[in-house]
Amino acid sequence: MSGNFYSDNTGYNAKQLNIQSGTMGKSIAFESFEFGTHTVSSDDVSAGEVSIDTKITVGGFIVQVYMNGILVNDYSVSTSDTIITITPNKTNYELTSEDIIIINWFAFA
Repeated sequence: MSGNFYSDNTGYNAKQLNIQSGTMGKSIAFESFEFGTHTVSSDDVSAGEVSIDTKITVGGFIVQVYMNGILVNDYSVSTSDTIITITPNKTNYELTSEDIIIINWFAFA
C-alpha cells in the first residue's frame, strides 16, 4: 500500500489523502477529512456517551477506543451531520472516571 499525505505543520488540517491498493487496483482520494484523539472527560461520563464534532459532514469514519491502554471493541458508533457518537455497550467497557479512555478517530466526507 502506498499513500500520500498532505497537511499543514499540525497535521490536523489535511488537504488530501490518497490510498492505493496494489491488490485491488483502485485509487481512492479523500478530499475532505479530519482526525484526532479524544480523552474521555467527566462530562462524557455524565452523558454516558462521547460526542465528537469532526467539523466536516461525516460520510465515513474509523474509530478506535483504548481503555487503560487496551483496545476495546464493545461499543456502538453513530453519526449525524458533523458528529460522531460513541456509546459503550456496557458488557466489558463503560465510561468511568477511574479509567483512562482514549478515542482515536478519522472521519471523511
